[in-house]
Amino acid sequence: MNHFFIAQAFLFVSATLLSGSVFAAQPDVAPNKEPLSAAIPASKANGEKVAEHVVNVPACEVSQAINIVTPIFAEEKNLQDKTFDDTAKLRTEIPELQKLQFFPARTGKNAGTFLAGNRDVPEQPADAEMRVFRFFVTTQAWTKAKVKATTPQLCEIYVDGKKLADKTTTQTSMEKAQSATAEVAFEMRRYEVAVKVLSPAGSKNVPEVKLEIVTEKPLDKAGFAFPQASEKRPLTLADVHEGERISGTAISPDGNYILVHFSELLPSGASRGRVEVHNLRNGAVEFVSKGNGFGWMPNGGARVFRKEVADGEVSFIEYDLETKRRKTLAESLPDTDCSYTWLPNGEQLIVRKTEKWKAETDNFKRFANLSDRVPGYRDRTFLYLYDLRTGTLQRLTAGAKSTDLCDVSRDSKKILFATGTVDYTRPQYERTSLFLLDLETMQTETLVDGDDYGFSSATFSPAGTRVLLTAGANAFGGIGRTLPAGTLANSYDMQAFIMDLDTKKIHPISRDFNPSLTSAIWAGDGNIYLTAEDKDFTRLFRFDPEKRAFSKMDVPAERVYGFSVPRNPKGFNPVAVVLGQSSTVMPQAFVIDLERNSAAVFLSSLPEIQRETVLPEVRDWNFKSSDGTEITGCYFVPVNFDATKKYPMIVYYYGGTSPVSRGFSAHYPFTVWASKGYVVYVLQPSGTVGFGQEFSARHLNAWGKRTADDIIEGVKKFCTQHSFVDAKKIGCLGASYGGFMTMYLQTRTDIFAAAVAHAGISDITSYWGEGYWGAGYNAVAAAGSFPWANKDIFIGQSPLFAADKIKTPILLCHGQADTNVPTGESIQMFTALKLLGKPVELVTFKAEDHFILDYDRRKQWMKSHIAWFERWLKGDSDWWNALYPDTQKPL
Repeated sequence: MNHFFIAQAFLFVSATLLSGSVFAAQPDVAPNKEPLSAAIPASKANGEKVAEHVVNVPACEVSQAINIVTPIFAEEKNLQDKTFDDTAKLRTEIPELQKLQFFPARTGKNAGTFLAGNRDVPEQPADAEMRVFRFFVTTQAWTKAKVKATTPQLCEIYVDGKKLADKTTTQTSMEKAQSATAEVAFEMRRYEVAVKVLSPAGSKNVPEVKLEIVTEKPLDKAGFAFPQASEKRPLTLADVHEGERISGTAISPDGNYILVHFSELLPSGASRGRVEVHNLRNGAVEFVSKGNGFGWMPNGGARVFRKEVADGEVSFIEYDLETKRRKTLAESLPDTDCSYTWLPNGEQLIVRKTEKWKAETDNFKRFANLSDRVPGYRDRTFLYLYDLRTGTLQRLTAGAKSTDLCDVSRDSKKILFATGTVDYTRPQYERTSLFLLDLETMQTETLVDGDDYGFSSATFSPAGTRVLLTAGANAFGGIGRTLPAGTLANSYDMQAFIMDLDTKKIHPISRDFNPSLTSAIWAGDGNIYLTAEDKDFTRLFRFDPEKRAFSKMDVPAERVYGFSVPRNPKGFNPVAVVLGQSSTVMPQAFVIDLERNSAAVFLSSLPEIQRETVLPEVRDWNFKSSDGTEITGCYFVPVNFDATKKYPMIVYYYGGTSPVSRGFSAHYPFTVWASKGYVVYVLQPSGTVGFGQEFSARHLNAWGKRTADDIIEGVKKFCTQHSFVDAKKIGCLGASYGGFMTMYLQTRTDIFAAAVAHAGISDITSYWGEGYWGAGYNAVAAAGSFPWANKDIFIGQSPLFAADKIKTPILLCHGQADTNVPTGESIQMFTALKLLGKPVELVTFKAEDHFILDYDRRKQWMKSHIAWFERWLKGDSDWWNALYPDTQKPL
C-alpha cells in the first residue's frame, strides 16, 4: 500500500492525572501542644548549617490489633544462626493492607503523637501484638524529605507498600524512644505511609508513635497536605499506564456475543493479555482465557477460534460456546513472517507470507531507492490460500511485487488485493494498483491502475457488487477535491469513494463531508459505518448509500475507535460495539442499537481508579484568528481551581496534521499536568484535518508559518481573556512535527518561558534527506518543493537557521534509534544553542524509536517534561536536579 500514508502514522505523536480534596498542616499552635511545624538547624557534610523544616503529622489511622503468634521451634537457630525473636515477628507480612480495619488514632500529649486503643495500660498480651499506623500525604512540589517514626516499640516504615526503614530495639517509655527514618522523594502525588508497630509479649506500653516529616525545602514551597483515606486521590503516572484496560472488541457474526480483549501493563514493564466472551442476550460471561490470538469464526455465531503458536508452527483451535467443545481446525502451518485471514465460509484462510531478501554480503550495500534504507524493504509478501478440507496451501500471487490483501467477498469467491510501485516521476513517488481476483477461476481484473495518490483501504459491499475505497481527495484524478482548480488537497485528509464493479466508475461520497476518515466498514445492513476525526473529536458516522446521506451515531465519548459490526446481510442483527474514551474517561466498550441509534456503556476500564481519583475540569475555548478563521481548542484547569489565583500554563499542539485527540492520553497526560498546578491549553491550528479541505490544505508548503501564527495569537488571546494565567510563566510542548513547531515557535516569539521538543525537526532539509519517511512526508507537506528550488521553506522555515533568535530555555528529547526523525535533528539544535550560550538540555533514550515505549524509559521521559516546567515556570529545580544530578562538572 501507499508508504506515505504510513508516514503520517509515524510522524504523529498523539496528544493524567492528579489532585484531590485535602486538608493541609497548619503552622498554628494548638492549646498545650507543640506546634505542628517548626524549623530546626541541621548540617551538611561540609559543616554548613542548613535549616530543616519539621511537619508533625496532624492525624492518622490505626489498625485493629493483630496477634502475632510464636511459631513452633522458634527457639532453635535458623540457617542464619538466629532464633525467631521479636525482630522476626516484626517482619510479618501484610500483603493486602486495605483488608485491615482502621480507626482514628488517639492523639498523644505532643503534636504528631498517636496511640492505639482506648486504654492507657493494656492487658498483657498473650503474644506479640502488631498495629499499623497509617496516614496519607501529598505535596505541591517535588520534595525530598524524611519520614520519621519515633516509638518505644519495634517498628517498620512502609511508603506505598515498600519497606524503607525499621527500628529493632525497644525502650521503656516514649521519653526514651528511638526513631526509624525513611528518605522519600515526593513526586507531587498522594503517598500512603504505613508504620508497623510491634509490642512484644509482656509489654506494658500502649502502642504509641510520633510521626514527623523533615525536609530542607521551606514548607510553603513543599505544600504538605494530609488527605483522609476516604478522599479521592490524585491520579498518578502509574494509573494512566498500569493496570488492565480494554484494548479491543469484536461482535460475533450473529450479533449475540462480544469478544473483549484486555491488555495489562505491569509495574515491571511486562505486559499480558486475556479475553472474555459476553453473551448479550443474558449478560453471562461465556468464556475466559489468558493470552491473545482470539477471534470469531466467520461462519458461526457462538464459535471462537484461537491462533496458537508453538515451535514455529501455527494451529487454529475452535471453541464452541454452546456445546463447550474444543476442536483443532488446522495445525503445522507456518508461523514465521505469516499472517492469516479467514474466508467467510470458515473453511479457508488467506495466508500473507513474507519472503526474506537474502543479502549478497554484509560488507557493502547498493541502495535501490530511497525506501531501501528501511529494514525489510527488499522483502516481499505474497498471498496463499489454505483449504482446511484438503490441507493444501496454494500460492495465489508471485512475481517481484509485494501483494497485500484488502478484503474478501461475502461469498468467499473473490478477494481484493493491492500492489505498489516506486515511481519518482509521480507526485507521491508511488503508484498504487487494486486488483479483483476470482478464487475459482484465478482470473484477475484491474480495478485501479497505478493511481498517483494511492488509497488506504478497499472493502466489498455486502452483495459484492461495489467497493468502498478510502483515500485522499487528490486520488482518482482529484474527483474528491472541493478546492479551486490547481490547488492540491492535503492527502492526509481522508475521504471515502464507492466504485461500481460493473462500470468501474468511482463516486466520491464524502466530498462535502468535513470530518477526516480513520476507518470504514460496509455492514450487513447495507450501510457504511465510518469513524472520522471531526475537529478535535473522533466520532462514529453512518452513510446510507441509497440516500447518499451521512448521520452521526450517538456514542457518548469524545474519541471512538475499534468499531465492530456484523457484515453478513443474512439474518443481520442490528447491534454493534465500539470503543470510546474521553479526556477524563478511560477506555470503555459501548454496545450500539443501530435501529434506535443509541449506545450504552457495556464495560469500563479500571472503574476503581475512575472512582478513587479526582480529575481536573476540561473546558472548550475557541477564538477567531486575525483572518477570521475559528481556531478550536480546549483547556484543563487544576483541581481545586481558584480563578482569583495566577497559574502557570502549558500549551500543547501538533499541527502535522492530525488533530490532538480529546481521548484519555498516557504519553502526554494533560490531566496530570493540570493536577500538578498548571492550566493546560490545547489547540488545533491551521492545517489540521477534520475541519474541511480548505483548512487542512493550509498545511501544504507552509512548514509551520500559518500554524505558528495561530498558536501565538491563540496564546496571547487566551491570556488576555483568562486572568488566572500568569502570562510570564507559559511553557509549550510538542512532539514530532509538534517538536519542530516547538523549536520554530521560539524563533518567532518570546512569549514562552520554557519549551520541550520531543523528536523535533530542526533542519527541514536534513530531515527530508535522512528520515526514512522525510522525502515522502514532504511530498505531501511540501508538494512540488525541493531544497534546491525553495529555500524559503527548507532554510527559511528551519529552526536551526534561526537558532540565534531563540531565548527560551528548551529541553530536547529524542530516541536514539528514531528512524522517522533522526536523533541528529535534536543534536544539531543542541549544538547550535550550546555554542550560542543559550539554556538548553538534550536527553536521549537508548534503543527507542519515534515513541518512547520501554516503561522505565518512558517514566523518566515523562517526569523530565514536568521537572523542566517546574524548573522554569515555578522556579524549583529540585526535581530536575534529582533526575539529572550534576555529578560531572564541565571542563
